[in-house]
Amino acid sequence: MKLPRSRMLLLIVLLLAPSSAACHPPVEAQNTASFALRILDGNTNTPLARSLVVIPEQNKTYRPDEDGRTQSISLLPKEDTRWASTLPQPFGEVTILVYCQGYYPLALFHFMLKPGQDRGCIPLYLFPDDGSLNEPYALAEGPDSTWVTELLTKYQPRD
Repeated sequence: MKLPRSRMLLLIVLLLAPSSAACHPPVEAQNTASFALRILDGNTNTPLARSLVVIPEQNKTYRPDEDGRTQSISLLPKEDTRWASTLPQPFGEVTILVYCQGYYPLALFHFMLKPGQDRGCIPLYLFPDDGSLNEPYALAEGPDSTWVTELLTKYQPRD
């Protein structure tokens, strides 16, 4: 199944749009970040309760409820030290892997978390495995726009 470009852009926009009212309440803690996921069929928006979510950095798995929602996932964001001497990032990142029998697995990289932040409930869409996808279904979230602006400003050539 080849996804139309407009469908992929919609998925990315939906991924980044906060929708905390749709999921369980977040876990509040000063240094931890929290989020929940809602796993849906990308064609029908049907909840995929039989899916499995893996957070490799935690070495933990989560099973959604009948409505496709995971429990609130709380973790301590780890700083990406590659940027320490350039422009430290005030956020950490995690990887989210989602599996469901009969669907292409999904890998979401660079899911950004700030200490004390509640990202709310993030919808993720899986698509039926019809044999047409020849490469992994992978998404990547861009870094915080404020940080990107600071990085661009810091290194902008001066006339």
